[in-house]
Amino acid sequence: MAPGGRIPVLEGRPPDFGPPARFTAATQTRDTQDVEPILQVIPGCPNSESARELFATALELEGIAVPAFVREIRTDQEAALHDFHGSPSFSLNGADLFESGTEPAVSCRVYRTPSGFAGQPDLEDLRRAIRASQASPGSAA
Repeated sequence: MAPGGRIPVLEGRPPDFGPPARFTAATQTRDTQDVEPILQVIPGCPNSESARELFATALELEGIAVPAFVREIRTDQEAALHDFHGSPSFSLNGADLFESGTEPAVSCRVYRTPSGFAGQPDLEDLRRAIRASQASPGSAA
């Protein structure tokens, strides 16, 4: 506490937090009724369950109370239709949260993480990607 028993007031907004969230009084989460999180995986993907848990955690931490839909991609035609670049893929409102230079295909995907390549992104990278997608023009938040 500041001298005189007053609580200091911080002015401005911290960097890299994206646009201000719209909160509802009851839930203290963003107004995310138009947000569509989708986790896309291939059958038998060893990262499916951990990716589902990771996405749920990242969405919750970012104030998005909408559960992710899980879409299983089985054919190259489905991969092309859904712009799928490997399992697991994380998307919001139809946009992959991590750019890929590969062609759509039924395959595994690797992510660059602080500890090297892995079968899914780390939590902070996923949270940053979610914030960036929400800050883009035409986003739901």
